[in-house]
Amino acid sequence: MAAELIYTKEPLRVKVPMKPYVVKFLLKKFGKTHKASKNSWLGLNAIELLRKDYCKPVKLTSKNYFTIVIPYSLCVQNGHFVDYTKFPELEKKCENIFRNFMYDFIQINSVNAGSGGVTRSLRNFLAFYKINEDELKSDSVYRQYMRYLNEQMTDLKTDKKKAS
Repeated sequence: MAAELIYTKEPLRVKVPMKPYVVKFLLKKFGKTHKASKNSWLGLNAIELLRKDYCKPVKLTSKNYFTIVIPYSLCVQNGHFVDYTKFPELEKKCENIFRNFMYDFIQINSVNAGSGGVTRSLRNFLAFYKINEDELKSDSVYRQYMRYLNEQMTDLKTDKKKAS
């Protein structure tokens, strides 16, 4: 007797484990779940998780996850099974998006805030997304942001030297 696979026309619900602060960011940005589509960066990355071959599901050990709903029509095109080995890659992409949003927020708001603007902007960002100090240390984020700024300035200087 052969194994029989049963496909339903129900959308596929994928729970992707992520760091708590990334989950809070995505919840604020997309809501409780995100319906995958080819028109959003998260949807496009979720579609990359699909495959046509069966892949044994993994147990969720993390309490922090974000739910992505993939419509049946996308499953027909890309596969009905989830490649769980790609979860860390998706988490890294979401964390990079989170950091880019945070850095942009800090840059824009620190200009308006004047002195002490970077720390104030950072605190405002973390407060807006309800991210606790336990989940993400503001001191380490501040240092990372300063390194990011230094890299940006160095890149600008090298670009100017190449242009002249």
